[in-house]
Amino acid sequence: MLKHVKQIIFLMIPMLVIGCSSPTAEETMLEVESVTQENFNNVKPKPNQVTEIYSYFLPSEMTVANDLENNIVLEQGDNIIAVFYDSFITPNSEKLYEEEKKKDKKPVLIKKLSENPTGFVKVIKIDGGLYELTVGLGGVKASTITEINQLSDQANSLSKLVNSFEFMD
Repeated sequence: MLKHVKQIIFLMIPMLVIGCSSPTAEETMLEVESVTQENFNNVKPKPNQVTEIYSYFLPSEMTVANDLENNIVLEQGDNIIAVFYDSFITPNSEKLYEEEKKKDKKPVLIKKLSENPTGFVKVIKIDGGLYELTVGLGGVKASTITEINQLSDQANSLSKLVNSFEFMD
């Protein structure tokens, strides 16, 4: 009996440590906001994808699944990322940000992070413990659905991607 109690305690300690060290939803949202803001303030990553219309930096963990008019579908493992772009939206336009604010779903986080170009981050909690993350800058926004423990990493990747987007003249 004592042997079983020791085994149970031995198994519970790591679970308690892991459970106690996980950030709260509020802490995660602050981290998402911070990493996105930091990437908007940093020097744009050098583009590694070039088309006749635009160029952008594609993180190494992502691949292009489809390139359509005004949309790019990216894959990152099992994760799908939708990128929308509109070359007619000026960098300081708030059009994409205002559209995101008007959508029906109540966001856990929506924050304008920069003025010129207009940058924002939005997070919506959806079914199954998943979150929809949208990061926008100027005339470009990228969205994905992910778990809370991946939000900060995804915000990092998406903010670098949208920050690097450049339209050809």
